[in-house]
Amino acid sequence: MVKSIFCFAVAAFLLLPLPSLAQGYSVRAIDAKSGKVLKGFKITMRYNCIARKGGTKIVDFHCEYVSRKTGSDGIVHFTEVSSQSTIDAFYSWRVDYEAVEETSARVIPGMETIEFHHMSLGELLYEIFRG
Repeated sequence: MVKSIFCFAVAAFLLLPLPSLAQGYSVRAIDAKSGKVLKGFKITMRYNCIARKGGTKIVDFHCEYVSRKTGSDGIVHFTEVSSQSTIDAFYSWRVDYEAVEETSARVIPGMETIEFHHMSLGELLYEIFRG
């Protein structure tokens, strides 16, 4: 009796549909100079960019954007992206921080660490007024 109940429970467990793998992409934000994680740091992800051409010119350029803050561990999770998504870039909402060049190929689901450089006032003014 107990053996048959156990076999039934195992068979029922094996026949349950497996949950799909969690989609999404995570980013760990760290300060490029100190190496410390950036807590409560707002990051915007730009993804699924589509350019529509009219002849030889780009007529329309559309991207999707998602903004979130990092947690106490410096990690932010973007659950909107799926394996069909293409991630274009990550931005800081703070004007005085810029992302250090990202060179890694992104695989979704996945995670990467991005260093953000805190710009000095001179660097910030240069970025504002360069032409």
